[in-house]
Amino acid sequence: MGMSRCYSLMKCLLIVFNVIFLFVGVGVCAFASWALWDGRASETGAGRAGLCVLAAWAVALTLGAITALAGAARGSVSLLALSFALLALTAAAEGAAAWWGAAHLPQLRRALTDRLRHTVAHDYGVLAARTHVVDAIQHGLQCCGVESARDWQNAAWARAEPLDLSVGAPPSYYLVPVSCCVFTLRFGFN
Repeated sequence: MGMSRCYSLMKCLLIVFNVIFLFVGVGVCAFASWALWDGRASETGAGRAGLCVLAAWAVALTLGAITALAGAARGSVSLLALSFALLALTAAAEGAAAWWGAAHLPQLRRALTDRLRHTVAHDYGVLAARTHVVDAIQHGLQCCGVESARDWQNAAWARAEPLDLSVGAPPSYYLVPVSCCVFTLRFGFN
């Protein structure tokens, strides 16, 4: 009697975790497919390769979850072994990606900063998807620009006329998006 309860609990946990893995895998597959389809999100070869690797990882995770759910439903040992192998493969890939990311942290940070700086200067207000991503980042992290609000003075959407920052220039201004103004959004000031 005790073994059947333990077995039932393990089977329920297997199902719950694999449903979570299934949702994560399908979500990442959808994101990677959208990013590859968009084309502009992967302008460089390294960006496209990274998205393809992410999509392959998500497909393996999704297939592992599906085979685990099928194995639990049918009571098939071979399907459960296959799902274990696929999920172990995805775990090894996650570990390798974490190790690679830790080893290349300065290059990753520089690449992300350069890409965000390019997006702020050229794509914000032009491409809706990138505009929403930058707004979400600034609102969520309560920041403005890549390094400061001055990053917006070179943004294409905010330049009506060239900004003169010389000592003898008249007082000038530049626009920042509403997502920079967390205080304004939180307290309703205009």
